[in-house]
Amino acid sequence: MASPPTTLLLVRHSEPAIDPAAPASAWPLSPVGRARCARLAEALRPHAPGHIAASREPKAAETARLAAAALGVDSSNAAGLEEHHRETVPFLDDFARRIADFFARPDQQVLGEETAAQASARFAAAVDVAGSALEVQTDFDP
Repeated sequence: MASPPTTLLLVRHSEPAIDPAAPASAWPLSPVGRARCARLAEALRPHAPGHIAASREPKAAETARLAAAALGVDSSNAAGLEEHHRETVPFLDDFARRIADFFARPDQQVLGEETAAQASARFAAAVDVAGSALEVQTDFDP
């Protein structure tokens, strides 16, 4: 008998506490971001997730932990699910323009330590490790 299809729900982390002196990978959630995790859990509830996996970045790990706790499921953190690597990039006032350029030139290293293509391959490999997904939804924004 075949296994039921697996659904992968891609969810962006909730609102971080932005610290221009620290890399984005170190930002925790803001108080508003923590509060919004309850709303995220309710948006996820109809999909009956059995587990929530997140990157090891504090803002993502905390989003997963709070949403999972509200749903009564486990959460875990996995390597490779993080945002694109840009530890050496200072806080940018023109981040939206720079990230648009990053995606416009996916094979060129224009922002941070990896190209968009490299980030995509890393993320896809991490998802493969977590398990195959037959359906992808990307309409949640906590």
